[in-house]
Amino acid sequence: MKRFSAIALALVLALSALCLAGCGDTPAKEETVLTGEELFIGTWEMEYDFSHLITDAFKDYSDLFKDLKYVQPFTVTFSKDNAISQKIDWDKAEDMLKELKTTYAEGYEKFVAALLESAGSDLTPDDYFAAKETTLEAEADAFVEKIRSSLESAEGEGYYYINGDKYTVLSEEGEFKEDDCFVYERVSNNEIKIVKIISDTEESKLPAIPIILKRK
Repeated sequence: MKRFSAIALALVLALSALCLAGCGDTPAKEETVLTGEELFIGTWEMEYDFSHLITDAFKDYSDLFKDLKYVQPFTVTFSKDNAISQKIDWDKAEDMLKELKTTYAEGYEKFVAALLESAGSDLTPDDYFAAKETTLEAEADAFVEKIRSSLESAEGEGYYYINGDKYTVLSEEGEFKEDDCFVYERVSNNEIKIVKIISDTEESKLPAIPIILKRK
């Protein structure tokens, strides 16, 4: 009798364990896959990397600026009425500008030294800046102010038009343009990857690809 009770108790416990396991395995609700305008509507964080614009400007000496990073950090909002607003994330931008000033000054000093050496001059970079009645820091500050001005002009509002896996952004109301658009891939409902920019602008003057948009 005692043995039967023990077996019965073991069965009850086993069945209870199976019941609890089954309760815990409730299938998760599947995420609705957003596409088109539904995918874009909302606020996103993105960055345009223009570092190559600066390094390319120094041509044969671009290696001196290999650590330089010039990234435009944006907050972009797509609305239901096709309106889009693009604002600079100034907290991130100020951090970037501080770092940019340091790396630019280091690279620019080496650049000036290389130019003087190639010209057979005995002048030092400090001599060069003194002759120009400026300083390395002043040159770096002037450079950073140009970048800051560029960032300010990048803010604005406009309109967007989606067509399949592409979208166009215009400053005024219009329509989708096949020859002026971004080609994108949906990574998830919270991430979009821009894989190509179709434009008549020289490719070297466009931001680096890919560009990642992350929902804020």
